[in-house]
Amino acid sequence: GAVEVPVGITDFTASEVKFSFGATGGGNTDAVEWTVPMRAARPTEIVATAGSTESTATVSIELPADILRETGGLDVSVSASALVGIGTSVDYVVDYPHGCMEQTTSRMRVAMAALRVREKAGIGTPVAELQSIVTAGLSRIATFRTAGGGFAYWPGDYRSDPLATAYAAEALAEARAAGHTFDISLLEGAQVVLREVLAGKHLPHWYDEETAAAIRARAALALARSGKPDAGYTQRIASEFNKLPNFAKAQTLETLARNNARDPRIAGILTSLEADLHIESTSASLVDKDRSRWRVMWWGEDVASIEFIRALLVAKPTHPLLSRLVSHVVKARKQGRWS
Repeated sequence: GAVEVPVGITDFTASEVKFSFGATGGGNTDAVEWTVPMRAARPTEIVATAGSTESTATVSIELPADILRETGGLDVSVSASALVGIGTSVDYVVDYPHGCMEQTTSRMRVAMAALRVREKAGIGTPVAELQSIVTAGLSRIATFRTAGGGFAYWPGDYRSDPLATAYAAEALAEARAAGHTFDISLLEGAQVVLREVLAGKHLPHWYDEETAAAIRARAALALARSGKPDAGYTQRIASEFNKLPNFAKAQTLETLARNNARDPRIAGILTSLEADLHIESTSASLVDKDRSRWRVMWWGEDVASIEFIRALLVAKPTHPLLSRLVSHVVKARKQGRWS
């Protein structure tokens, strides 16, 4: 038989490990010595911060508790942009091995964004590779299309998924704005289905009222971002606003601002979101109180803060807390990515 014997290693400076085995039986003995090269895993922890100063500034670096002090090191990169070190995040997304609608569109959108800021952000991925990712993404998105014109979460599904359709619409609109070519009926069909979502269609029957309202807010935002805001829905927003989590309220703020920058409801929504901000000396964040229930919305830890940043860039780009929100999001990245 065989028995697994775990071995603990405490000296990470050694270049090799020596195992000695002995056996005794029937009056006989034997032994063997086995030397194995040791290469300690060295995961890279990437921490970023952002801020501004007119003289000098001190930045404290908190070392992880499990750092390999014998073999570790410290590399510091500085940039005039909060995008410093973003290349590792780009690599993580474009190399992600799976391919549902969210992952396909995320990979393509990251590649398009990287093409826009590649030199400024110091992104090392070659232009040709980024272009290839966009081309492949546009080709793959078409395989998610349903007979009704929307998009499914996986190719072959006959149902139009509201979130998948919203992601597809935004990705296609960004590709069109960047000059990439594709069958425009893909975008137009997605916009038709998103309007149907606003009318109550394509929503799973098990969604409660709050989740359905958040889905409609997301569909309305995708229409606004893709250049076809739904004026009728924006008139009904007030009746659903109090049902929305903060990330969807931020999305609604952007939707209204894209439809009409002078909409009088913008100030009230802004005040509501500001009241829920967690403000510190150099950063600010927006969180949702009941976060676990929103994973059905493809939610992440910093989605509310990110959506608020995007909304402010449209509704009030001079907001005094915008830089602090960006600082929080930059600091929240761990090992090159966000949770």
